[in-house]
Amino acid sequence: MSKSFLFALTSFVLALAITPAQAAPPADSPLAEQRVVVVDVARVFKNHRRFNQDLELLRQDAQTYQAMLRTSQEQLQQRVDLARAQDPNSAEFRQAESDLTQELAAMQVNQRQKGRELAEKEAKLYFDVYMEVSRAIAAYADNNGVNLVLRYNSDPIDPADPKSILEGVNREVMFQQNRDITDQIIATVNAGQAVESTANRTGPPNR
Repeated sequence: MSKSFLFALTSFVLALAITPAQAAPPADSPLAEQRVVVVDVARVFKNHRRFNQDLELLRQDAQTYQAMLRTSQEQLQQRVDLARAQDPNSAEFRQAESDLTQELAAMQVNQRQKGRELAEKEAKLYFDVYMEVSRAIAAYADNNGVNLVLRYNSDPIDPADPKSILEGVNREVMFQQNRDITDQIIATVNAGQAVESTANRTGPPNR
């Protein structure tokens, strides 16, 4: 082996030692300024106390209405059975048939209206809480120098559940380490306090 070859090989090894395989971006590069965090919005909803309390009230309202509706239907069925025992050519039968038809139509209209009412209330509840969570996330990002928040799913993939596997394959965030702010957002929304961003502060934020 010639000395010139040894010198070239040594220079190459030294160059590898002092030159990283992937150089860090310059300080003024946009990549150097990125700070990314992730949040599990579904878990925030699951642990949002006021949201779950209001959702339970809606469910109780729906159950109460269903019970009342079943009672009305049973009473109506009893009247139908009594009407069938009458002479179908009698005035009493025709009047009972007319009354029952009107009451059944009114019951169906009321049922549709109640269904829309409950659906609208549930949708508004989800919307209001989602906006609250969004504001909490935005304030956290503003106060902590975060410029990108990604939504992700922290639930483990169930290998025995095809649906869970498919959802896992389609997840956008495949890996994160020490980037999850879900617990902080849950604490914020459950505290019931307004979140102040640095944009509204006159002094430096407390760290």
